[in-house]
Amino acid sequence: MARKTSNRSSAWQKPSTVDLSDGWSLVTNSKARAARLTPLTSLSKKEEWSEEQTAKLIAEVADYLETWKSSDCFRTFSKMIQSWSQDVTIDNIICLGLGSLCTSINQHKRRSIWQLVVFLSLSELLSTSPKPRGNRTIKLYAQEPRFTAADRTIFQSYGITVLENLDARNYITPNIIIYAPFLQWTIMLQDILRDQNPAMCISLNIRDALDQIVIKLKSGCSGASFEGTSLGRREMESCVTVGEAFLVGREDVEFPDFELDANALRGLRIYTKVVGDVD
Repeated sequence: MARKTSNRSSAWQKPSTVDLSDGWSLVTNSKARAARLTPLTSLSKKEEWSEEQTAKLIAEVADYLETWKSSDCFRTFSKMIQSWSQDVTIDNIICLGLGSLCTSINQHKRRSIWQLVVFLSLSELLSTSPKPRGNRTIKLYAQEPRFTAADRTIFQSYGITVLENLDARNYITPNIIIYAPFLQWTIMLQDILRDQNPAMCISLNIRDALDQIVIKLKSGCSGASFEGTSLGRREMESCVTVGEAFLVGREDVEFPDFELDANALRGLRIYTKVVGDVD
């Protein structure tokens, strides 16, 4: 995409920190080359749950997992994953932006638990794949600035390493699955997917995001707000570059309809490398 030229002195701006509505903080500069995520200091003090409450939530997650495995959606999803996994080798799976399970808002808690059990079942499906794996095991990671001590206990009970430093990019390799249900695409395109080539990515519709940006760029605007995040023209152009590079050589399908909770997984898409392109 053609870029407008400008004087060096006017193009550079001091990096700025943008606090996002979901607990993430995005550090950018005018050239959108150094976007990175940091935790909001305002979220450092979190309400702690008792051991009894945490144990109850662990049991609730287990119940959700069993219910999920009995659903038609899971059966369709498992066939998709098992068929795809015969041609690839996966070493790691990382879950991003799930949100805290420790919330008094039942709708939010229910949605986060459903999304968590999908992540857990994905690990199980790959671990039982008929493709020989030798002695290797799939490592599980999760990153979310809103996690409480109880959240960490729950995730660790399933063998999931919680990334306290929000350094997920350091764990992304060509043999990883990125599971980012409803993580803002502004974060995906400015940070997570930049110069990355994961084997699979389950996220919001990236093509739709690019279409939104292109419309703004074609209108000639110097900046726009997306998902509560303001992007300048250079940031928008960079997002398009990252998104288009990510989509090259990939197939994508809509996540199966979940009959037990229509809103929990609606709008997700599964992006996979075409066979033979996995490094």
